[in-house]
Amino acid sequence: MKLKLAILLFVALAYGSAPAAAQIVGSAQTFAVLGNTTVTNTGDTLISGNLGVSPGTSVTGFPPGILASGTIYTGADAIAVQAQANTQAVYNALVAMPCTTNLTGTDLGGLTLTPGVYCFDVAATLTAGNATLTLDAQNGSGVFVFQIGTTLTTGTNSAVNVINGNAATGVFWQLGTSATLGTGTLFTGNILANTSVTVVSTAKILCGRALALNGAVTMDTNTISNDCISDNFGTGSNDFGSLGFAGAHAYHDFNGDGYSDILFRNTGSPSSTVAMWLMSGSSIASSGTVGTIPNTYSIVGQRDFNGDGKTDILWRDNGGNVYMWFMNGVTMSSSATVGNVSTIWSVKGTGDLDGDGKGDLLWQDTSGNVAVWFMNGSTMTSSVGLGAVSLSTWTILGDTTGDIFWRDTSGDLALWQVTGASVQSSSLGNVPSNWVVSGFGDFDGNGYPDLLFRDSDTGAVAIWFLNSIGQVQSTATVATVPTSTTWSIVDTGDFNRDGMSDILWMDGTGNLAIWFMNGSTIASSAGLGNIGTSWVVQSLNAE
Repeated sequence: MKLKLAILLFVALAYGSAPAAAQIVGSAQTFAVLGNTTVTNTGDTLISGNLGVSPGTSVTGFPPGILASGTIYTGADAIAVQAQANTQAVYNALVAMPCTTNLTGTDLGGLTLTPGVYCFDVAATLTAGNATLTLDAQNGSGVFVFQIGTTLTTGTNSAVNVINGNAATGVFWQLGTSATLGTGTLFTGNILANTSVTVVSTAKILCGRALALNGAVTMDTNTISNDCISDNFGTGSNDFGSLGFAGAHAYHDFNGDGYSDILFRNTGSPSSTVAMWLMSGSSIASSGTVGTIPNTYSIVGQRDFNGDGKTDILWRDNGGNVYMWFMNGVTMSSSATVGNVSTIWSVKGTGDLDGDGKGDLLWQDTSGNVAVWFMNGSTMTSSVGLGAVSLSTWTILGDTTGDIFWRDTSGDLALWQVTGASVQSSSLGNVPSNWVVSGFGDFDGNGYPDLLFRDSDTGAVAIWFLNSIGQVQSTATVATVPTSTTWSIVDTGDFNRDGMSDILWMDGTGNLAIWFMNGSTIASSAGLGNIGTSWVVQSLNAE
């Protein structure tokens, strides 16, 4: 491969493959409850997130149970089938992690634990003392994994409480058989039970999921939310722990509801207006103007930089000054100066390259040097150089979470998989120059980035599907939209919150439309309306 790396050694993180496990569950991200045989409910259960059963088809007790958000998927439905497959994959990854602390015979009640992999040879209980387990994420994105040989049982009014965490904190409970959450339990984390999950009367999972691989999920007057940032049912809970299923939030999700949104900027002079559509599938849930800024400033990125689960906006002016707008829907809740960087350096991406749940800044200078600023909000906590690449040969196409995509002048494609200062390089193959990379996304919901192409001659659209080690596992043609129609791909995102990326189109007159994708299949499509020709959709990476 022509791409030369300064750093070739990939170093695993402190507790084995936890971050990788947190990224491979794909479409199960959107589920709060998922069973294998049946899902049953008694009483006024309230759920935020999808509910499913597969291969079984029986869901009972809804109503009186209510889905505050989400959809019921059953049987052979592709979304339910894929969610079960993804859940099995992460279950296997959790089992394979090396144990850091063996707690066999120790009741979890009264303990305070820090991030790590905790194992029980047989059953685990949360019943002793005050029956509260405290998980201290230590002001970071800590991952907690509990490997339990057989069952997990919690006592009446027990609790799992996460402190000092953020939106990237992940809690996983891998059970050899089944889980039973006792009456009034306040639970946190993702339960992956090899057999079944029983949630007894009034127990709550405010930040997590109940997933049963081979049995039933049984509920009785419960509250379950797969994302307490977006929906904690008015409890005011500041617990975290639901992360782990291909990330907690969609890209460019400015209000934290799990749906990708659309950011616009007009072409006025000397200043331009920034506006936003907050999306819910094919519907514009709300819209508004964010602000007005001089045209000497460019939007160079959209990521969640402060870990609050909501996408922020990164700006840079002609003099090299970098700024952030921290967003809450269409409202700029605050702004901050990041610093000044010589204009020989350009922002090439804003993906999360250290796995802390916050966007980082990927830079490249005019000599080809590549560097990363690891960010905590507007503060650069550390930086690292990743080497130099010939600018006359190789171009950075963009980045996703932990991945940087490259293309050279001969059409060769390459991938850098980045974890902190460590890089693993792989060659993806060669495509003719008429095939243009039009975006990235997880179109099949397996938790790994895919490449979206369009043929500049014919208008054909195709996808390369990648696996966990950066290899192209399959390719497929989606459809052909002749270039004579003036339709262009302007962005990708999960606009219907099904765990699979969709494709946003715009034509030469300002009409917008979405293809809702299921792998390489256009599951459905929808027109969004016309915004005119003076407005430009702002994609993830703009510099």
